[in-house]
Amino acid sequence: MSMTVDVDVESAVDNMKIASSNAIKTVYEAVVNSIQSCRSDDTEHTISVEILSFNRTIDGKSSSHVDGFKIIDDGAGFNDDNYRSFCTIGSRLKKAKFGCKGVGRLSWLKVFRNVEVESTYCLEGVSYRRSFTFNLKDKDVLGGEKPERLEESVPNKTVVKISGCYDGYQKYIQVTAKGLASGISSHCISSYLDLKKSVPLIKVIHGDDPPEIVNEIWESTVSDKDHDSVTVKNRVFNITHVKFYKSFDLKNGISLCADGLEVKSFERFPQDLIDEDDRKFRYRCFVSGELLDSTVNISRDGFDLGTSLSVIDDFTDPTVDDIIKAVTPLSEDYLKLYTDSYNDRCRDVLRSFMDTDIGKSFSSVVKYSPNLIASITPDMTPEQMHKLMSDEYQKIESELLFSRSISKKDKVRTSEAVEERMVRINDLHRDELTRLFVHRGLVLSVFDERLESLNRFYPDKGEEYEMELESIIHDLLLPQGTDAKNVPTLSNCNLWILDERLNTYAFQGAYSNQRICKISDSPSEDVPDVVVFGDIRDNMNAESICIIELKRPNRADTGIIDQINRYISAFIGHKIKNYRNEGISVDDKTTFYCYAVCNTNSPGFDDKMRFLNMNKKFGGRGYYLWNSNVGASYDVIDHHQLFADAKIRNKVFFELIGMEVGADTVIVTKGEQLEVRLNDE
Repeated sequence: MSMTVDVDVESAVDNMKIASSNAIKTVYEAVVNSIQSCRSDDTEHTISVEILSFNRTIDGKSSSHVDGFKIIDDGAGFNDDNYRSFCTIGSRLKKAKFGCKGVGRLSWLKVFRNVEVESTYCLEGVSYRRSFTFNLKDKDVLGGEKPERLEESVPNKTVVKISGCYDGYQKYIQVTAKGLASGISSHCISSYLDLKKSVPLIKVIHGDDPPEIVNEIWESTVSDKDHDSVTVKNRVFNITHVKFYKSFDLKNGISLCADGLEVKSFERFPQDLIDEDDRKFRYRCFVSGELLDSTVNISRDGFDLGTSLSVIDDFTDPTVDDIIKAVTPLSEDYLKLYTDSYNDRCRDVLRSFMDTDIGKSFSSVVKYSPNLIASITPDMTPEQMHKLMSDEYQKIESELLFSRSISKKDKVRTSEAVEERMVRINDLHRDELTRLFVHRGLVLSVFDERLESLNRFYPDKGEEYEMELESIIHDLLLPQGTDAKNVPTLSNCNLWILDERLNTYAFQGAYSNQRICKISDSPSEDVPDVVVFGDIRDNMNAESICIIELKRPNRADTGIIDQINRYISAFIGHKIKNYRNEGISVDDKTTFYCYAVCNTNSPGFDDKMRFLNMNKKFGGRGYYLWNSNVGASYDVIDHHQLFADAKIRNKVFFELIGMEVGADTVIVTKGEQLEVRLNDE
């Protein structure tokens, strides 16, 4: 007496492991089933893959939210043999011919709730229709035992609908028609390369959009070397090199295949390669062999092979790592012509960046990052290059800051290590200085541009335009609103344009466009443009205070000194708060350094300065005075002279790092040509 062995479908599905990212592969497998069904004869066949939207939008169009798929083919259909095979878990019907394991439809139930099948087929000149469902709720195939005999002959047609995606896989099946066509073409490309003529026309459809044709992707593929092989641990593997000219969703790499289908891919090699005709392409190396066919797992997303050499030392068959390691040199040799061209274009991008003002401050990165070229792509923008170089610079700096102490056991090696570390520190320090003065050059360029904008003055904007321009120059020196809560930063404090010392003092205490009564205990409502603390004595008395007053360019303003004197009077005898909210006393021993930035060529200005007993500067573009009675020095500077003086003070540094200082503006240039050596052998 015999007993039929039943299969618990729910347990079988539960035991099947499918990574969320591989959910879409269940759809590919359904397409593979249709391809195999169409290979029952040599006639031309068609497969349609419809993307099913979860719902429709208000205007009746298809939603972009995908919930399932419908695969339609005109192959052999679900005749009795194929139906019994479908109902038999682990069926061997297609094992010999296609290498199938007879469990593919279980993967549908792992990802989708419902499977509905309707198939018409012909048997001995008579047409039949068979319909059935398959789901975990019923735990069985329902219907289909007795096909319906049709009165008239109809074409073969099988519709497999998989829908109701589980939440855990939902976001991984959200594909466009173009993306799904690309995925199908990649998954089945190995089969196409072997069969070509017998592969049916495959269309991917979504709503009313024009269909995407998978075959067009295949037909745009060029295989320069259809057959190659490599032997790994006495196992032979066949290799097919393929160039894709349309499927740019595909990543360059190596694909391990089983039974004519892609199973696992490994991303390798640079992207966006260009052939001899300047056409972009993507590359994939397809690897197949008897070992891969026999060891592919049930889920068809991996192989029952070791993945690392360290797993089992005496393992007779090669591991996945062994195979990839053996195949990679063959792929590299095949791609050498194209990767050399790719690397040349990457070097050109690097050289172009290094020739710019910003690039010159990253010479240490080029010197100490030998694998830098691997992180560059030919289409990188200057902004992307700057981010990459900044990241690499930080890595080099971190290695110096946090590296272990140098061993002192071997004096010769210790000396060499110390010398090498010192050279690296000096290189990074040079880049930091370069970055600082490049920044200064650019700031001065902006300052000059804002002054030159007066030449494009529009009378209809009048006072409003001039006020706007003054505030822009003000913010360039020290942003308005700077106080105890909004302290200056290295990037926005440019008081060095006036005096190098002011940048240092600004971090002890600086106020911009603040009322005197707000920053001190004085009742004055006056608003100096900028106030900066100088040195502070031990008794918390101010050694010095800097006052900066700005006037609108091209405006006649002869009262600027009187205005500054009013500020001085308001401060003397009162306390000013620093950033720690401490009261700094201002007394008769406090020295005031006062800067008046204005238009010194305005009518009546020269007469006003003479009445104030001001001394004229050399060149006639400013005035100075020391008033011992008040303890104040006055420096009256024309806007344009302020710019010119700042250029002169920084000129030596600009020239040292290869930047030119023009007569009317600061022009940062590349200086001497930088020799860039990357990965030279």
